[in-house]
Amino acid sequence: MSKNILLVSQNKGYRYAPIGTLYIADSLEKAGYNVTLMDSSTPIKDILNKVSEIDPFFVGETVYTTPTLFQMIDIGQAIKQETKVPVVWGGVHPTILPHQCVTEDYIDYIVSGEGEVAIVELANALSVSKPEKKVWMADGFIKNLDYYAPAWHLVDGNHYIYTEEHSVRCNLEKARKRV
Repeated sequence: MSKNILLVSQNKGYRYAPIGTLYIADSLEKAGYNVTLMDSSTPIKDILNKVSEIDPFFVGETVYTTPTLFQMIDIGQAIKQETKVPVVWGGVHPTILPHQCVTEDYIDYIVSGEGEVAIVELANALSVSKPEKKVWMADGFIKNLDYYAPAWHLVDGNHYIYTEEHSVRCNLEKARKRV
């Protein structure tokens, strides 16, 4: 079986780097998987061509509850119509509504909550069989934030605006100090 995974980051209409998706990519690469990252503003035919080219054993979509949610639905539907590749949704939208999302025929699995560990567990399970479990959830907070870092080599950093204010690590650390 291929060790290739395609991640599609939802373009929310502005030029901030897909930090969360880059952290997910890092966790998958650390587990030995080959990750390719695409943006949801890429034409669907090009995403389908990439699926044919790299033969991933799943496509992961980072999904937010915004008007561009429909891009992700269209991508998931196209992948399911044209291939047999499982579609995995993660991000804010499926974290808020996991049981609603998993009933959609274009979504095979959900990663809910902080996905760095749960996505690797799902990838490991998918690499050997088709798991019955549909919703994969994080087991609490990430214990060591320093273990993960954005996989910047997967994107052209010059294409994005980046400030420390928009860093996942920075925001998680601020949130934990408030708890």
